Amino acid sequence: MLWVAFFTPDAHAVKTVDDLVPGDLVVSEIMIAPVVSPSCDANTEYVEFHNTTGDDLNLDGLRFYDNLGGGITNDLANVGVVSGEWLVAAYLATSFEACYGFAPHFEYNSTGAHFANAGDEVGIADGLDTFDEVDFTGTDWAPLRNETGRALVLDDGHVNRVDNDDAANWCSGQTAIGTSGMFGTPGAPNLSCDDDTAVPIDTGTGPDTASPDTAVPVNCDVDNDGVFGPQCAGADCNDGDASIAPNKLELPDG
Repeated sequence: MLWVAFFTPDAHAVKTVDDLVPGDLVVSEIMIAPVVSPSCDANTEYVEFHNTTGDDLNLDGLRFYDNLGGGITNDLANVGVVSGEWLVAAYLATSFEACYGFAPHFEYNSTGAHFANAGDEVGIADGLDTFDEVDFTGTDWAPLRNETGRALVLDDGHVNRVDNDDAANWCSGQTAIGTSGMFGTPGAPNLSCDDDTAVPIDTGTGPDTASPDTAVPVNCDVDNDGVFGPQCAGADCNDGDASIAPNKLELPDG
């Protein structure tokens, strides 16, 4: 359960901005370079935050910011997230919903600037404290930044404000987002980057393995269901085999 534009907390204690401490809300997914298609435009960037606490969070008074991509800031009002859930912030809400098939929890575009694909910084703060920030400007982030249509997804074992500063704890989105042609898990739990269904960084060459730092052959995922097998060797051979990625809904090739 999440709320926006109204206040309907769950049956937990409610923290306000004055109660929050750094790490209560953590950046867990970022779509930097969306695919442009008839149903998806360049305004489908998004950022996901995870409530790591056992309390509902009333985020009124916090500020979303993107420092290096033109200085987007957006002061939050009537926005919150219940215990253990995920909050999706969209660049432009109408574009997000048209592309991904569901509404985001708030819109952060206020200046027209997009993320700088060569490196940027995103976070959430109030006037005194930065509760979390991810700076993806370093060279170690470059392979992830270059994955068009695949969100940067934080490994589910590293969802905290310390581990999410390290590019090694992130991987490319591995789950198809509806029929958008893009991959990520906005508003839903992240998977492990070590999972055998994880999509490694795609440089277009090299073997198809489950390692996040190994390349996967181009177009290995023929039917765009987000599943790759170590034995694919360039073909989407998982389909129809119940022993491979049993937690995935497979789409038949034919």
